[in-house]
Amino acid sequence: MGEILLLVVLFVVGGLLQAAGKRRRQGAEGPTLPPTGLEPSREPGGMLAEIQKALAEMKRANEAATFYSLDEDEVEAVTREVESEVRNLDDVAPRPARVTVVQDDAIEALTAKRAEWAETRSRSHTKADHRAFDAKTRAVEPVLPAGPDRAAALRRMIVWHEVLGKPVALRRPEDG
Repeated sequence: MGEILLLVVLFVVGGLLQAAGKRRRQGAEGPTLPPTGLEPSREPGGMLAEIQKALAEMKRANEAATFYSLDEDEVEAVTREVESEVRNLDDVAPRPARVTVVQDDAIEALTAKRAEWAETRSRSHTKADHRAFDAKTRAVEPVLPAGPDRAAALRRMIVWHEVLGKPVALRRPEDG
């Protein structure tokens, strides 16, 4: 409560000082603006009187406000304080037992699969294999009918928009 009171007092004093500074600057530069109501009075101790007046208003407001009082049990449930715990760091804390994970079966299956793959491809190639590979590489792909593929063009456009556009985090909702 005291912190809030201090903040309010500092805010009022800052506003008064700022208004006084503006008034001095405007007096040197040109016409003045209408009064803001935060200006200190010209009489001696005027700023102190205004601060005391503000404090009195805050006290009245605090007295007028009704607060919900919590029971002691509820306060204990709401508090975030942690009881201090004293421990000797030289003592070794008990560790949980280690869990042994055995992956031998998975490794054996993977090794067998790789050996099988290598065995199927380890034979030497025959002339027929070479001719089939040569025919496959020399085969001419069929020519697609001319005309724009609008779906593919749209996909390419969206991809390039994502690549070249603003990052998603920097986009505004109105950008779409």
